[in-house]
Amino acid sequence: MTLLGEHPVEITDQSFESLGLEAAILESVRKVGFVHPTPIQKEVIPQALQGRDLIGLAQTGSGKTAAFVIPIASRLSGGQGLRGLILCPTREIALQTKNFLDLFGRHHHLKTVCLIGGVAMGPQINDLRRRHDIIVATPGRLFDHLERRNVFLDKIEEMVLDEADHMLDLGFLPQIQRIMEWVPPRRHTMMFSATMPPAIERLARQYL
Repeated sequence: MTLLGEHPVEITDQSFESLGLEAAILESVRKVGFVHPTPIQKEVIPQALQGRDLIGLAQTGSGKTAAFVIPIASRLSGGQGLRGLILCPTREIALQTKNFLDLFGRHHHLKTVCLIGGVAMGPQINDLRRRHDIIVATPGRLFDHLERRNVFLDKIEEMVLDEADHMLDLGFLPQIQRIMEWVPPRRHTMMFSATMPPAIERLARQYL
């Protein structure tokens, strides 16, 4: 596990070309308007491309979503069914993450399904029956689908726990622990948190 430190929200003078991204991913980076990586992107992307488990200390607005979406798109490019899972603490964050994945992943034939509470399960079940490569979900709603056997996570290769401290503050630890029982032990896992309290340290030791 690699611990990557928190930085002020700023843009570096480094280029995305220097991060080891392949040409197709670099083209997507340009299409979404990125020129220079933020500090968290500069640290996370090269490590993630190599499949190293990591925890990034990053605030909302630091560019952390792109820090994990870009390497996931690179590692899952082409699409071979469900292999990516991103857990988010709230509906709003999950929807924002899905929107960015849709924008970025469309250049790489990646389809994303969003599973959040507060909306009907029927349309989500229909989405799960169609081809998809990545699930973005809140823990509670994903757990509901798992218990109903609407989705299986046995092929997951890329996993992200986004805003892990926020998820624990909302009481999602039991659901996260159960979800982790459904994913393969051999996977690439990234965790992002604004703070590093003891509970996050324990979570990192357990799953990274």
